[in-house]
Amino acid sequence: MKSKNLILNTVMVLAAIGILLGGIFFVTNLKSGGSAAEGQTFATVADTTGTVKIQRKGIGYTLELETLIIADDVITTLTKAQATLNLSDSSRMTLDENTKLSTAQAEGKKEYLLDEGSVYVEYSAKSPVSLRYQGGQIRAEDAAFSLKLYENVPNLYVLDGSVFVSSDEDDTEMEVSTGESLFVGSDGAFNKGSFEAQSLSGFDLSCAARSEREALQSESATFEAVIAQREEYTRQALLKKVNEAPKQPQQEKKEPIVMENPPAAELPAAQPPAEQPSAAQQPGSIQIEQKDSGKNEPSKDADRSDEPSDKQTMTATISIDCSTILDNMDQLKPSKSGYVPGDGMILYPIEVEFTEGETAFDVLKRVCSSADIQLEYSWNAGFGSNYIEGINHLYEFDCGDGSGWMYHVNGWYPDRGVSVYELSDGDYIEFRYTCSLGVDLGARV
Repeated sequence: MKSKNLILNTVMVLAAIGILLGGIFFVTNLKSGGSAAEGQTFATVADTTGTVKIQRKGIGYTLELETLIIADDVITTLTKAQATLNLSDSSRMTLDENTKLSTAQAEGKKEYLLDEGSVYVEYSAKSPVSLRYQGGQIRAEDAAFSLKLYENVPNLYVLDGSVFVSSDEDDTEMEVSTGESLFVGSDGAFNKGSFEAQSLSGFDLSCAARSEREALQSESATFEAVIAQREEYTRQALLKKVNEAPKQPQQEKKEPIVMENPPAAELPAAQPPAEQPSAAQQPGSIQIEQKDSGKNEPSKDADRSDEPSDKQTMTATISIDCSTILDNMDQLKPSKSGYVPGDGMILYPIEVEFTEGETAFDVLKRVCSSADIQLEYSWNAGFGSNYIEGINHLYEFDCGDGSGWMYHVNGWYPDRGVSVYELSDGDYIEFRYTCSLGVDLGARV
């Protein structure tokens, strides 16, 4: 009897293992698109930035590289996310942020449906690509073009070659060629015009500047010049806004205020020994949440004078960098991937003005407010300094147990809190995200 029970139990265990392995294989095969029959694959995922979702057979998950796109897939890019699909060896489609694209196969023909957002397409193949939108479709055989669909209003820009546009209510096709644009009104009427590089979005310019098409390569300098011009305009506008913002007057030095319930949060890379809570031992850390998320920060209003400040105006350079996350994406919380820029730079170096007595925290707070960057911090009475919890929605522990924000000034990591470190003229301040207690940043731990 015991022998029979042992055999039965063994069979049940093996059956359960088989079911589990079968389920894992099914899900893995489903996600990769491996179940698609030969010739039924639409595209292969070549690149993604930020959070990109795919829905397949009622199951939704994060899109991964090398995934095969098949019929009835729905791809959605979230804010600050993009995805590039290789349609063939020489054809590709890039989805901008907040874009939804579906695939369908009818009567042996493959179709892409743009539900909303923006796509950039470079197509070169014997069989034409069909890109549909609500109310019409675009057919192209050898062209580079951009299609934007917001509030069901399509806008087409052809950068190279020719495409053919038709309405679902009219079989007549309209040809749109290099340098021409097409706006489709709410009544379905076609409004054809022309455009120059300055009319293109930053997304279109970026895609065109990276193109391998000969005609676009010859114009790459123009695209890059427009991109640089816009970046400089944005930088100057930010600089003007930051420098026009009220400066923080110099404060009368006071002993740290002891609170009954000090915040418990601590930055991993900036944690001083528990038995030595000295204000001179708390390295900086950072993160952002605007509309002023300072928690229990002592009010400075009482120290401000109604008289104009005659303090000398000086300058410092500040930047915000989370590029270490790019090497540790496997540790990053999936919900936070959309907040990591493609190159890791949240704020490129910018020279700003400050007055005598202002700290690294004062400048950070003013820049984040002006640049509309999220910043969250709390007051730590034990160390007499603000503690940076998050910047651009990236918080401590978001990318591993040793992750968080630190600050770096003129080549070293200060041994004091970020709102204790008073700036000097010409200082270079960098707020950096660490994934391993500062080791990845070369900081002493």
